[in-house]
Amino acid sequence: MEPILKVKAKSASIDVAGKKITAAMCTLSIADLKRFCEAPFGFEIEETEIPTIYREGWARKFLPFYRGLNELGLLIPIIVSCSNGWFYRDDNVEIYGKATILDGARKLGEFTRNGNTDTQVPVFALSNLSEDEECEIRAMVSSPDGDGQKSIYKERFGTSTPRLVIGEHTISLEILSEPFVTRTAFGYVPCLLVRKEGVQEKHHLLIGARSIFTPLDEICQNNGRLSGTRLTIRKEGPEKTAKYLVKLISG
Repeated sequence: MEPILKVKAKSASIDVAGKKITAAMCTLSIADLKRFCEAPFGFEIEETEIPTIYREGWARKFLPFYRGLNELGLLIPIIVSCSNGWFYRDDNVEIYGKATILDGARKLGEFTRNGNTDTQVPVFALSNLSEDEECEIRAMVSSPDGDGQKSIYKERFGTSTPRLVIGEHTISLEILSEPFVTRTAFGYVPCLLVRKEGVQEKHHLLIGARSIFTPLDEICQNNGRLSGTRLTIRKEGPEKTAKYLVKLISG
């Protein structure tokens, strides 16, 4: 049987409670995720922006985001269990039915409410999970009140470096890593390891704001990487919603 949808993907093996699990990493639109995913809830729920299913034991609240999409950014990953609807084969995710959303239902709902269903977002699709393992992973990546506890992607998630906050004064930076994600009070946020010019200490820079993400994405498309890139960055004003100005020096 031919899949309904096939998307290119990369795979990685992760360890969850002593079990090796294949995680396929791909990109899908919000519209496709709504079509091919459903979010389990431990109680009956009506009139949501995404498909839901009742499953006993699932502690999940459907809460709005605390801030606008411009601050949350575009690269926060959706984590799903392939269930029996998605399969990873030959560097592709083949979609035949629905996957189970483990983390990211709130994000999908917010994008939908804002009419951004064409937006492409990264997806981590985990294979061969039992329902108990799905609940276990859900508990690992998000507590019942929405606050993160810990991540299952230890190599790709999180950092112990201090955050670099950008103000109105221009800062020269060298990018030391490719994008990864770290957990904040507002969910998973994309970031980079950076070093300020003339300083040895490493920091992490949140890059979810559209005015940062867009120029960085252009650099990555042109060069195939971000690490080693030198640039300057500042904010246009003191407001939280002020845009960032990013200029490439070399890379």
